[in-house]
Amino acid sequence: MLSLLISGLTCAAILVLAGSEPHLLIILAYLIFTFVIRLASAAYIDVFGPVHSEQLDADIGAGLSALPLAIAYLISFLIFWWALRRRRFAVRPVMPSVRVAAFEQRVALFCTYALGAFALYLYVDLALSGNVPLFSKTERYDYASTYSGICGRFLLHYGSLIAFLLGLLYARPYFWRAPPERLPGYILALIFTYLLLTGHRFSGFFLYSCWFLIPVGLVKLRYSLDAASDRPQAAPFRGNRTRIMAFAVLLSAAIALAIGNSYFRVRSIDGHPPIEKFRDRVLVQTSEMWWVTYQKVLVADEPDMARAFKEIFIDPPLLDKNTSIQYLMRRAVGDDRANFAIRQGTLYGGGFPEVMFEISGRYWGFVLTAVMSMLAALVFYVVAHETMRGHVISPFLGFCVLYPLLVFHVSGQLQYMCRLQYYAKLALFIAALLVNHCFAKRDLIEGKGTT
Repeated sequence: MLSLLISGLTCAAILVLAGSEPHLLIILAYLIFTFVIRLASAAYIDVFGPVHSEQLDADIGAGLSALPLAIAYLISFLIFWWALRRRRFAVRPVMPSVRVAAFEQRVALFCTYALGAFALYLYVDLALSGNVPLFSKTERYDYASTYSGICGRFLLHYGSLIAFLLGLLYARPYFWRAPPERLPGYILALIFTYLLLTGHRFSGFFLYSCWFLIPVGLVKLRYSLDAASDRPQAAPFRGNRTRIMAFAVLLSAAIALAIGNSYFRVRSIDGHPPIEKFRDRVLVQTSEMWWVTYQKVLVADEPDMARAFKEIFIDPPLLDKNTSIQYLMRRAVGDDRANFAIRQGTLYGGGFPEVMFEISGRYWGFVLTAVMSMLAALVFYVVAHETMRGHVISPFLGFCVLYPLLVFHVSGQLQYMCRLQYYAKLALFIAALLVNHCFAKRDLIEGKGTT
């Protein structure tokens, strides 16, 4: 029961800290949800173990795996909380140069209409495929690989970036003291409907919602700062609350329908009761890889750091997939079985903080966890600051840099560090920051600064 107590107290601490800064509940929803679910899963394995893991084909638990996991997650969240709390944004940012603002307004309009056309063409793509997975019981990955057209595959690969850009376009007018733009919200609704029709379950809806809500959460932060200053604004979304509530209800219904369709229709043919499959997915698969790392690294103190570093960074078998989870799978079930599953397109859940302990050992894993969270929190702060200045280009380029760092805090994915494309994105982001700074400084000198 100690694991249950530890997990419960850690989850409560995370939620209380986030609740003390309400905007953090919105902009860090991705991390908060993942941390809480994995802690609950670890506690379940510890308390009710041994339980059978279908993917590992072994019984796992009982133990005290929730304790080091709770420490790692609390370290990580405290860093994000410290970097993104309200007092870090207390000084009102200088708004962009007039010339930059005018150019980015044209960019925002172009992106809005382009994404609207893209969302509409998704349905043309679906019609041309001749297969609607919601009705044909087709798995979403089978549809994507066999039936989907170019737009559907593009959404599968870049949907998170699209969702953040839509959130940015939706919230940006507020930072210029105007009502939020509604059209990006309708575009997101079209994309969610497409996800439902093409057999997606919870993850797609959840991820896109989290990325869309980051700029929206910063609107909440901007309003709280303005309310405490001499420049108060009207409450954000006041005229849209009915629409927002209706959208939330419809989204919840769509997610419930998508999950029910997946477990009770699409995946019911394997003979396992759907409720048992759902329980295994949420309470066992979520933290089973952490259990393996806990046993081999933190309990037995047998990390294979040389092999881990080689397979993750230097010579990974498949570079186009998450190399961290590939290594963890081989470590857990052996090379042959893991390679077979990977070739079939199956990657197990987890990865963070497992990979930190695998490449550095039982103690230094906590240090590396803190270092990576500091890096991600720093980039997140800069992206948030640029968003609250009313920019479009620099926040989007910044999110391209931030996205792998946030995904790392769930999947442990590190191979982006070996790709030149990532450093090219970082260079573009820095260049955008410098351009914004130079133009804003010039306008202030010339007396043309925006307010």
